[in-house]
Amino acid sequence: MKIIVTESQYNFIKRRIDWIDPIVRKEMRDQEPCYYKLKFGLEDGMEKYFKTVIQSSSDFILQDFDDYWTIDREEELRREEMIKNELEGVYGDEIKNKFIKVNCKFKKDLYF
Repeated sequence: MKIIVTESQYNFIKRRIDWIDPIVRKEMRDQEPCYYKLKFGLEDGMEKYFKTVIQSSSDFILQDFDDYWTIDREEELRREEMIKNELEGVYGDEIKNKFIKVNCKFKKDLYF
């Protein structure tokens, strides 16, 4: 799937990268890729890890909007979709590479 980032979406990320970047990196750590890799395997694990990191990052970003608690469900879903698409475009390869490169050899006993 190819994601096209419009100028306004690009500006959304660019203007907020100092705020967004730590959120995404924290989620990449907190979602522990070895859990997904060992439990679901390489392919399914990567998909689940990727979607979880994107979704949880999007949730944190969305809830930080000043008007989050006053918007209706339709607007919430529209913003969530925009944020997730942008995160996938900017961080997608990095999230997948982290999953692929992580060494889980010594972590198996921690999860199972």
